[in-house]
Amino acid sequence: MLLEDGAGGVHLINPSVEVRLQLARYGPWPSKLREAAIQGVILTDAELDHVLGLLELRQRTLWALWAPEPILWTLEAAGLLHILKSYLEVQIYPVAPEEAVRLGPLCARWIPLLGHPPAYAREGARFALVLEEGKERVLVAPAVAELASLTPWLQEVDLALLDGTFFREEEPLEAGLSDAWTMGHVPVQVSAPWLSRFPGRKVYLHLNNTNPLVDPTSPERAWVASLGLEVAEDGMELELGCRERCTRKS
Repeated sequence: MLLEDGAGGVHLINPSVEVRLQLARYGPWPSKLREAAIQGVILTDAELDHVLGLLELRQRTLWALWAPEPILWTLEAAGLLHILKSYLEVQIYPVAPEEAVRLGPLCARWIPLLGHPPAYAREGARFALVLEEGKERVLVAPAVAELASLTPWLQEVDLALLDGTFFREEEPLEAGLSDAWTMGHVPVQVSAPWLSRFPGRKVYLHLNNTNPLVDPTSPERAWVASLGLEVAEDGMELELGCRERCTRKS
């Protein structure tokens, strides 16, 4: 996910292993990744599909990494940060839960969520990200194991980008995996009616390829739309138009 603030600053949120292809196809720069004007990376967890893109950014010039300490500990223990720092200088900024951090004109804070660590780690943590610019707020929560902790934020944000990994509880079982709950994801069948009660725009992202919401003509997509919810598409652009709450600057 690419985040561009009102001052033209650019950050990546949870870069996947396909970040190079994604920036070439949808980014505002030439296809060479080293030419992309990326100032920093923001992480909400240490899941592989959210951090492997860090290694794709090793050819970039100096950039910053913002993440809560438990995420950085997980990456350090796995050796990923050591590999990354072998290629380039990275400014790493540990953040405390719910600490307000200034990223240019943006105010960012990380909200702790329940959830198990990545499969490759003994320990780990998940967070939702709240971004503020002026009076507008965005919630980014791509990995959600329970819904209650999101309640106070969903009542306040203008836009919420939410975990849409699996549509049905048993969906991953068909691929020989555990069920959606065990894997740490609330299925859309459960979350959609609950989310429809809150104001603001709500968009599902992080869809697994088994999720029928991938098909825009599916009955499941129509059902989600009937509840006033949306599904993110590749290349989708969302625009909104924190100063007094922010105390720490990049």
